[in-house]
Amino acid sequence: DGQTWLVNMYGGLARHRTMTKEGFALVLCHEVGHHIGGAPKIGTRWATNEGQADYYAGLKCLRRVFAADNNVKIVRAKRDVDPTLASECAQSYKNAQEIAICTRIGYGGVAVTSMFQEMKKEKTAPHFDTPDKAVVATTDHRHPATQCRLDTYLQAAVCTAALNEDVSDNDP
Repeated sequence: DGQTWLVNMYGGLARHRTMTKEGFALVLCHEVGHHIGGAPKIGTRWATNEGQADYYAGLKCLRRVFAADNNVKIVRAKRDVDPTLASECAQSYKNAQEIAICTRIGYGGVAVTSMFQEMKKEKTAPHFDTPDKAVVATTDHRHPATQCRLDTYLQAAVCTAALNEDVSDNDP
């Protein structure tokens, strides 16, 4: 009916050594994003593609998930905020709560991409200060490269689009 979505999550993800609460929430939001994350869609199918599901996770879903938390306290307790992440979030937002939500989205991105790096046996870790320089001519619906995914999570985190502004199902 378009009002109910099913997402299955299994214990291996939650138990992975790099996984955090933020990372697990990001994966959940990514999966929800396949249902309601907007364009581009995979061919003529219902599903939002991989890159857009990543973007939706940080742009809309995690902001809602983290909204009621004391995000400033949570970020303060972690103490090891990546300087590039901190700078990018502070440039986009002035409110401490919004900066902290942005930071937590970044934390989720680090947890998830660290897991991808390990699973793919990649030697180079993704970092906020080493963005992927690749430029593509057409939309690729496959899973993006690990660094590209971290870049997408950061861009979603720092985007100041209104939370109540829906993504388009037709216009990427």
